[in-house]
Amino acid sequence: MPTTTSNQPDPGGSKVDELAAEVLELAHSRNLVLIRALPDRESGFAVYLGDEDMSPSEFSDIAAAVSAKLLYFETHSFNAENDLRIGRRRIPNLRDDSGDRELGALRQEASAYNGLSCEATLGFAANGVMHYWTTVTAWYAQYIDRLNSLQPSENPLIQRMPAAQERDMVARLTKELVQSPEFRSAANAAQRRRVARTQSEIAILLGDPRYEYQQVAFTAIQRANEAVSAEVDATYRALEAGLDSLATEFANTTIFKSTVSARARREHARDFLVEKAGGYPVPGRLLELFLDTAPLQRSKTNRN
Repeated sequence: MPTTTSNQPDPGGSKVDELAAEVLELAHSRNLVLIRALPDRESGFAVYLGDEDMSPSEFSDIAAAVSAKLLYFETHSFNAENDLRIGRRRIPNLRDDSGDRELGALRQEASAYNGLSCEATLGFAANGVMHYWTTVTAWYAQYIDRLNSLQPSENPLIQRMPAAQERDMVARLTKELVQSPEFRSAANAAQRRRVARTQSEIAILLGDPRYEYQQVAFTAIQRANEAVSAEVDATYRALEAGLDSLATEFANTTIFKSTVSARARREHARDFLVEKAGGYPVPGRLLELFLDTAPLQRSKTNRN
């Protein structure tokens, strides 16, 4: 008798469900804080959560568990003209709303709620990533849904950048950032991102309403950050391997020999290492190891 196969899914055989249960156990057994969300794929620097994910109390518990020192809180007052418009983050269908009667009528109706609080957001930072929890009022959610349901029209904001132009621009901006002294000398990845946003061309791209153009800036910043981070690690691994010879060189410099105070010697030692590292900031641990090398300790003893 021939057997038949069913096209119906087997609800008990999901590897994804098994993995989800396993991850819960893994996180618990290793004392990890599990957040059921991933950083935003556009930037990689933010996690967005809401009522459907957890309560504000649970969100605050996570902030405490990861030793966050600051809990941010913000409320938003509704304005129909500003909130029901093009480019709103939660609206996927961007539209040209000039002269749009449907949108005008929706705004007129919603203006009765102007000035009322419609949204509240909590936030904390952990390991260079911002975490946000947001809740909105029911009436505000309904107006957003109605806005999304309006028939989208052709809009220049969804214009794509030609692939070849995008690749060339990302490569050029990445190279310019990596070669920038301000970018290279920033103490960490978060500071490098802030420096990058002050670069005129990147600032223009980030301010462009077209998503594809914003993405070029985000990609260039991310790649430059990754390149500098890798170079910093490699540079200081190499320096640490040769600390004794570097210390001997520094101990024979005029500036070290002529410096009396320990504080001044420390600053000169930092400057020496920064120069040897091509402008990268010096990790505190490496500076302490450098100052504790035999050549510098002998020089200090001889002075005393």
